[in-house]
Amino acid sequence: LRRIPPRRPLTVMAARPITARTDTKARPVIALTSKRARPVIALTSKRARPVIALTTGEPAGIGPDISLMLAAQRSAWRGSQLLLIGDAALLEARARRLGFDARAVLRWLPEASLDRAFILFPDPWPKTKHRKRRLVNTATLSLLAHAMKPGAELRLGTDIGDYARTMLIALQATPAFRWTATRADDWRQRPADWPETRYEQKAVREGRKSSYLSFMRV
Repeated sequence: LRRIPPRRPLTVMAARPITARTDTKARPVIALTSKRARPVIALTSKRARPVIALTTGEPAGIGPDISLMLAAQRSAWRGSQLLLIGDAALLEARARRLGFDARAVLRWLPEASLDRAFILFPDPWPKTKHRKRRLVNTATLSLLAHAMKPGAELRLGTDIGDYARTMLIALQATPAFRWTATRADDWRQRPADWPETRYEQKAVREGRKSSYLSFMRV
């Protein structure tokens, strides 16, 4: 039998990334897309930095766990924008399993660098003792206020009435945002360009009414 040499320490070599450079007027986009190619999270930057795209899953993508762990590293956001392409439901499930907190990314983004931000149908944590875990709170809004430029739009969506109420309370306590609604239909009716999520689809199937809240960074 051929003698097997001793195993050497594993060295990870980074392949040359495929980048799409933008011109000075273009705005790179970070997005998680579903199987139907509907944008779920879209964050735009005013800086024309290169976009590095990572495909997840089959046939030739990087594993979702690796992609998410990369996105959680601060060094991955220096001088570039990440674009994760794959099944949004799978990425979300993996993120929950890994304990990935998207708020960490907000802490690393430059001040006044976002044009729009979406928090659509987040986990409502319905039990009273768990409400402190809700994503939309004054702490998260402060991070968003730092990262969003004046005039940027923040969209929030939920099918839980109590969560909509606590969202409004948190935003009233954050003077950096102004509610743009002028009539009831502005938050009761779904805007035509509102990204759809599977949790919103579930709410529609089960007959629950949703709230569509839009705020402007002042």
